[in-house]
Parts: sequence; C-alpha cells; structure tokens
Amino acid sequence: MYFIKYIHINYVHKGQFGTLHYQILILKGYHQFLILKNSIDDIVLSSIPDFSINHNNLEHLNFGNNNISSISNKLFNLDLVTINFEYNKITEIPDKIFDLINLKELYLSNNQITKISDSFGNLKNLEILDLSNNQIYSELPNSLNNLLNLKIINLRGNVDIKRKILTNESLEECSYNSKYNICKAKDLKCFTQEIHKYLENKKSGSYESLISNCINNSNGKVKTIIFEDGELNQNYIDQISNLKDLEELEIDIYDLSKLSYNLSEVTNLEKFELAENGISSIPKQIENLKKLEHIDLWDNQIETLPKEIFNIKNLTYVNLENNGLKIIPNQFGELENLEFLNLNENEIYSEIPESLNQLSNLKEIYLEFNVDLKGKALTNESLEKCTYNKNYNLCRAKNIECLRNSDEKDGYLFELCNSEINDSSNECDKLYNYLEGEESGSYESIVNTCNTNNKGKIRILKLDLFEQNDHQKRINEIGKLTEIEELILNDINFKDINFDSLKNLSKLSSLILDSNYRNSLKRFPDDILALTQLKEL
Repeated sequence: MYFIKYIHINYVHKGQFGTLHYQILILKGYHQFLILKNSIDDIVLSSIPDFSINHNNLEHLNFGNNNISSISNKLFNLDLVTINFEYNKITEIPDKIFDLINLKELYLSNNQITKISDSFGNLKNLEILDLSNNQIYSELPNSLNNLLNLKIINLRGNVDIKRKILTNESLEECSYNSKYNICKAKDLKCFTQEIHKYLENKKSGSYESLISNCINNSNGKVKTIIFEDGELNQNYIDQISNLKDLEELEIDIYDLSKLSYNLSEVTNLEKFELAENGISSIPKQIENLKKLEHIDLWDNQIETLPKEIFNIKNLTYVNLENNGLKIIPNQFGELENLEFLNLNENEIYSEIPESLNQLSNLKEIYLEFNVDLKGKALTNESLEKCTYNKNYNLCRAKNIECLRNSDEKDGYLFELCNSEINDSSNECDKLYNYLEGEESGSYESIVNTCNTNNKGKIRILKLDLFEQNDHQKRINEIGKLTEIEELILNDINFKDINFDSLKNLSKLSSLILDSNYRNSLKRFPDDILALTQLKEL
C-alpha cells in the first residue's frame, strides 16, 4: 500500500462512502486523492475525510462538484500543492488555509465566497488562483501583489471587486469583469489578455478558453490572438481594438453576422483572418491597416469588396474563397505586392480583368467553381499555380507554365485567343466594374438585369434607380450602349431629365420607364417620341 500514488474516485453510490472513507484512511503514501460527483445524483458529500493521520505525502486534493460547505481544518497539516474545491457550497475560506506554504494551485470557482482575504499574500508559492463565479463583493487586497510566483488569477463572475487591479509582473493571465469598480494601476501583459481566459462555454457549462493561442511581444503586449469555435459578444470584439500592438488576429468559426467590428485603431495588424463567421461586408476603415499583408475571409457571405481594400499596398495574401462575389474587381491589379489570390467557390460571372496581368509577384491564383469566367487566361510569368474550370469561356493568349502544371491531365486546353476575341469585351462586366468604383455602392443595388449578345455588347438592361441621386448621368451613360434592344428603368425621376442621348440607340425596340415620383412627369418627353424604331413603350 505504501507505493500507491494516485486515488481517483469518479463516483460512489449512496451509502457506500462510509466504508470507502475508512478504507482510504488506512492507506499510506498516496500523493493524489480525487473524488468527483460528475452526473451521479445519489452522492451527498458535505464534509471532507480526515487526512491528517498517515497522509503526509498527500500533495493533490480534488473535491470538485460536491455539496461541501466548509473546508476542514484537518487539511492544514498537509504539504498540499494543489487544492480543488470548485462547484461546491463554500461560503468562506478559513484563515488556516493560508499556512499551506507549499500550495501552488487553488481552485475555488463556483462557490459562495463573499470576500478575498488579505492573508492570500502569505501563499508565497501560489501560481494559480481561481475565485471566479462566487459572490465576492469586496476590495482586492494589496497583499496579492506580493505573490511573486502568481501567474494566473481569475476573478470573473463575481458581484463587484474594487480598488486597483494586480500589478504582479509575474502575471501571465488575469481575468476581471469590465463592470468591476477597479482601476488599472499600470499596463500589464496579463491585463490585455483578460478577454481570452476563463470564459464560460455556454454549450458545455464548463470553463474553457475561447482563444487557442495568445502570444506577447518583448514588451509584454499582445502580438497574436487566435479565437476558435465558440461564442463572442460585442464587448470582447470591442476590447480587441484596444490592443494597439496586435499584429495577428484570427477569429474562426463564430457567428459575427450581428456584431460590428472596428479595426481602424489596430494599425499594426499584419495578418487578419475572419473565416466561417457569416459576415456579409468589410468595413471601409480597413484601409487604415497599412501594414496588413495577409487577409483571409474564407467561407463568409461577402458579395462586394469596398474599394478601400485596394489601398492596402502591402497585401501579399488574399483569400476570399466560398463567398458570394459576382465579379473580379479591376482594382486587384493595383495590389502590386500580391502573391496569393483565392477566389474559388464564389458566384463570379465576368471577365478576368486584364489588370491582373500587371501583378508581377503573383505566384498563385485560384478561380475554380464559379459560374463562368470569360476573356483571356492570365499570362503572368510569375505564376506557379493557377486553377480554372475547364468549361470556362476562356482563351489562351499564350502558353505559360502554370497552365501546363494544372491538375488537369493535359493541362488546361483552352483555345488560343484569336483577334476577334481579343478585340471584344463584355459590356456588362465593364458596367459592373464602373459602378463598383463609384461612391454609389454595389452595382447589384443598381443593375437588376444585364444580358449581352454574342459580341459581348449589352442587349437587355434593367436598372433600379431608386437609391441613385443623378438619374441624368445614368441616362447619358446608357446612350453609349449602341447595341441595346431592351431598356427598363425603374424608379426614375422624370423631373428635368433630358433623354436626348437615347437617340443614338438605333436598335432599341422596347423601352419601359417606371416612376414612383409623384408628379415628376408633366409632359411626355419629345426625345422619347423621336425614337421611331420603338415597338414597345
């Protein structure tokens, strides 16, 4: 019996612990004793066995998940290193517990403790103290600052804690509630990490970190935070903006669709990942992140990109796979340092912009599983990897290595581009790109329908003008679409509109003008009456 090191009792049935209690007490030499209630409802363990006889080697004691309301004085003769009484009914901590000078870890979360004793300062070897989810309504004793070995303290989920936060330089993790009436005596690396430790996982009811990784720089400031798979609220998102030294931020597998995030203050950010979060837009303030090199927004619901994102010239890596993009913006050609671009699994139905051929550093581009891509495959000599769907309406302007090195057996067998294809362009795509570059917002809010003929010229166009201020400007632009046959303008304001530019549309046979502006048309426009080729008006 002298060689037993650990005793773990996961559950006992009602009436059995009396016998078990006696048998345990005659054992000698074990180092750890653990009894957990778990989900067994028949145990009612309200007191602690007397370990003071024959158990001087006991170092680790765990009585979590029971109905214990007080801690026995019999413990205080032991050389305990770890004590765990979480999830009990303890109301106060007896003073004699502070005589355990070898104690390194003390877990008292989820009890009914109401104050923090000044005597905690006696536990010189204490490294971890968890008093979360109690009923504490008291000041934070200054004596805790004397604990030079204290690395982790958790005080979340209490009524109120007052005075100053701890200033121990040894602290690596410290958790408070933002509503506490405490002040920050000085910046500490643990204080900036308060957002990420000992948060309750509401699904399992247990305490787990929402952050899978957190790294500090040489000044003790948070440099990297990685959140994975859990729940975040607006409060924690807001706290991120206070981390001025943050260089890498990853938030994966959360629902951020109802939360707002402002990264304009995190100007040192170099890597930004928001994967699988349900976001539908990127804030314009992203252009403030001038140092950003890596952005990963994989598996969201983004349909358009703000033009501001193309002002971040340091970008080398952009992943927008599995979103709702419908065009490839021309402005990608402005990201001169771009090396990696993933647009797989979007809803793109447009030409590949010629501007992408200007990216002399582009090594990888992924364009598979979209609706259709048109025009010419890229010709960048720098490309090492490029993926397309083999049924895209693309042609090869020239043979480059990445086309031959594809996963297709014989490479991509796109036809060589001929002069007719080279000279043609899709006017719908040009219109989309033009509107995307305007302040007016997404082209999708304006263009309801746009169809082209076999020459890539617009044949049918339907525009929604309700949110547009300058209707005359749109009419003038339409006058340049000489191949158009059907034109529908919804929510047009006839007031002071000149339709003279439409006289150039010699093929226009159907014109529908719909207006919700009361009394905006007082006289039928002569310019429209001059369109003698119309068959439908």
